[in-house]
Amino acid sequence: MYLWRKRAELHWVEAHADLLQAHAHGQLVIVRKPGFKRLELEIVCRSRSDSSALLKEFGGRIEALPRNWLERFTRADSKPIKIGKRLVISSVGGTLVSQLSRHKDRSHIIIPASLAFGTGEHVTTAMSLRFLEQLTRHWKPGWSLVDLGTGSGILALSAKCFGADRVIGIDNDPAAI
Repeated sequence: MYLWRKRAELHWVEAHADLLQAHAHGQLVIVRKPGFKRLELEIVCRSRSDSSALLKEFGGRIEALPRNWLERFTRADSKPIKIGKRLVISSVGGTLVSQLSRHKDRSHIIIPASLAFGTGEHVTTAMSLRFLEQLTRHWKPGWSLVDLGTGSGILALSAKCFGADRVIGIDNDPAAI
């Protein structure tokens, strides 16, 4: 697998968005950092030829991802992630009983990490989970949520823990759960 990256001004991204999305098959990542004028664009490519085509057409740079790049998401020693005051997310690792007994006052989601980055370790996922937890603290049960690009479904599952009655998770990635 290869990672194509480029830093670009917003107007450049807007001008090339459709072509980038076509190359990315819906997997284009755009990162905006506070205080920076340029956006960071990333696309994970399955082959060197795909990443080289992006490089040729749009510039930027490519890097080969190590074969074991997902190991940090599937380690047995990864620690549970605490989301606010109501939720703990764990990958399948460590001692399940000790994790459950340590956090008796919280809901638990135990989900295997995979290509879908299911445990909430990814920065944007963790941020979204914390935001959802804070936002829904005082909501009455019965609200609904749609999780587009659900991946592992971690946001959708968390919404159920936080009181959602109806949750829909949709994804077009074959690696999604």
